[in-house]
Amino acid sequence: MLPGRIYELRLLLQRSRLGHKGQEMSRAPVYAVFRDRQGRRLDPRLIQGTPVIGGQDPMSVETLPPCKLTEQVLAGGEASRFLLAPPGATDLVLEGWANSTVLRRASLHPLSILWSGPEGKKFAEQVDRITALRRGLLEQALKPGESSRAALEVLEEAPRQQIADLLRYFQPGGNWEPVIESLGNGAERDDFRLRTDRLRAQVETPLRLGFIGSERGYERLAGISEIFWLRENEVEAQIDLLSLETIVIETVPASGLSKEDADWSLAFSTLDGSLPERGARLFDAAKAVGIPVHLWATGAAEIAPLWQETARQANRVLAEVTGQKGEDWSPISPDVLLPSTTEPTACSVARQTPPPADLMLIPTASDIFQYPDFAEFVDTPGLYAPLLTEFRYRFTPLSLRERLSRADSQIYGDHTRSEERALLASARIVLLPACSLRPDAELVQMALDAIASGAIPVLWGTPRTMAPQLEMLDRVLSPADLMELQATYRITWVRERRWRELYRHVMREYVWTAAHREALLGRDPCGPETDKPRTSVILVTKRPRLLHKCLETFRSQSWDNKELILIFNTGEIPEDLPELAPNERVFALPEAANIGECLNRGIAQSTGRYWCKLDDDDFYGRTYLEEAVYYYRSTQADVVGRQSVYFYFSGNGVTYSREEVAQRCGCILAKEHGHIAGATLSADTASYIVPFSHKDRNSADSNWVANHRDQGYRIYSADCTSMIVYRDSDESTHTWKISSAKGVVSQLKMRLDRNLLDILEIE
Repeated sequence: MLPGRIYELRLLLQRSRLGHKGQEMSRAPVYAVFRDRQGRRLDPRLIQGTPVIGGQDPMSVETLPPCKLTEQVLAGGEASRFLLAPPGATDLVLEGWANSTVLRRASLHPLSILWSGPEGKKFAEQVDRITALRRGLLEQALKPGESSRAALEVLEEAPRQQIADLLRYFQPGGNWEPVIESLGNGAERDDFRLRTDRLRAQVETPLRLGFIGSERGYERLAGISEIFWLRENEVEAQIDLLSLETIVIETVPASGLSKEDADWSLAFSTLDGSLPERGARLFDAAKAVGIPVHLWATGAAEIAPLWQETARQANRVLAEVTGQKGEDWSPISPDVLLPSTTEPTACSVARQTPPPADLMLIPTASDIFQYPDFAEFVDTPGLYAPLLTEFRYRFTPLSLRERLSRADSQIYGDHTRSEERALLASARIVLLPACSLRPDAELVQMALDAIASGAIPVLWGTPRTMAPQLEMLDRVLSPADLMELQATYRITWVRERRWRELYRHVMREYVWTAAHREALLGRDPCGPETDKPRTSVILVTKRPRLLHKCLETFRSQSWDNKELILIFNTGEIPEDLPELAPNERVFALPEAANIGECLNRGIAQSTGRYWCKLDDDDFYGRTYLEEAVYYYRSTQADVVGRQSVYFYFSGNGVTYSREEVAQRCGCILAKEHGHIAGATLSADTASYIVPFSHKDRNSADSNWVANHRDQGYRIYSADCTSMIVYRDSDESTHTWKISSAKGVVSQLKMRLDRNLLDILEIE
């Protein structure tokens, strides 16, 4: 069973004895219970808060009387219902009918239908015809009386209504126009400079670097060095004047900030592997003043033979590898192999506005000209609005438009690298073809950049190689596959869970570390804790009974370089304190001290680069701290927090959500408005952070956020699924009384009959 897939359930129910209904048809209740791998029942409200398909809790199913099951009766009596498998579903169990009713047969059929297009309407018409035919067969065979009317109406109306529900659910959405209109304001370009400047300011021993290469290569180096583009007609003067420590040449055909500004075209590579005289000039000038030149091989290994003499002249040769079989850089004899990586401060989750819904980016438009199957796939209607553009080649939008019939397809022609980053950050899905004009190494680069920008890359087709960065992606083989995946990723918690999984993997495996920086630049200009900064957890509690939960929350965190500052706001430390680890410290403050004073004193005791405030009773995912560190690296924010979207009420054991709030997550807070929850506050100690108020009794944290927001601090509102608010059945145990927050209560929608974190934590 595939989660997100639509299934047709066919079942034949029959009463085993006459009873008071005699030979009349009747109705029986049937529960379709989906279960996950652990055998747990899955609530259909997981998808959108209410069941997508109505009339399923239970289904009312037409039931045959005790009669001979002729071919005509079998054809007419087999009921048809439609089910949407919720996220995590692996099994389906049918139950609910009385002992006097027998399930004669049942079968489940996956449907591969493009519900959002003409195919969906045709299927609805087909269902209408079949149900009318079934009713006619039963009326002819059984001669039912008035008592059978309700069952016959269910026979026709239930499938019809379910199909109508599905057509509504699979309505297309999305609009790229606002995004395209905003590209001209340069917001991403300006924010990239701000992020890069902030990252560079943290470098302990800046390195002056001369660079010849791509814009993508430049953005990966700009935050860790004082980088200078070397120009072909000025290179000797630049080498004399700039006091460069190292020169890096990237294996690209031309260098420059844009396609129009291309420089050093084919100056270092030839078909026979020799070094053109133009490129030799640079090596001579660098050698004359003792500046090492490093060759940085990126892209496809097939280009290695073209760079053989340049590699021999270089002081060091480094090659980026994807890990795929057959990747051979031996013609340039690399000294060091680097992983293919992205730079999260460049391709960042620091959006200026919340990400729009239902947008799909296709950055390989040139493949549409070369591969008819891909063109047909892209041209098939789906749920997300597509934007076609090209990250490598030039193309004429008009000629592309002539090949497409889909009316909602947007095409974006020539653009800058900053616009590419903005498009990646705006997309929910980035569609990549497994078979492309470009090598897999470039597909890997786009996939990593997409994930770092907050999007989910999806691969169409079967990969040509076994590059692990492509193997980890979602894969679709048909338009129906893509439509189902798009619908699934409309579910906030499903989309976030998948993206966070990909994001952690990228940040762990495909971002430079000290060893990589030292290999490429000659030394690591960053400090020893750049890659694994210490993070301090500040936890204030008035409830000693929650001590073990507090310790469990802290100790379960995946981030190793951490410390706990636990403050008992009760005036004393409990006598039954368990044994603490060296990175766990406990203090006590009198009950009269407000939360602001407790936090200030805890922060003063901390030794981490970042501090994170955790509440004693709320639920935090195991990777909560780890992801907070990644968000700081990506956004270069002063403050990072989350908004309260999911609430678990222990009284009835139900998780509720605020979807309106979820849509506002994942962006930098505007100065005029915006909020993050007090239970999720964190800050960078490298920024000047205003202390909490010692006077505010119940609003110290919210006022602290407002003060920093109003003063122009950079505050990032991160994901909404790594923390779940806990509400006890006894509201008096909480400082914040949710019953008094009418606006919050009105937004709550039931999602699951247990703690959602149980599902989110399954990896």
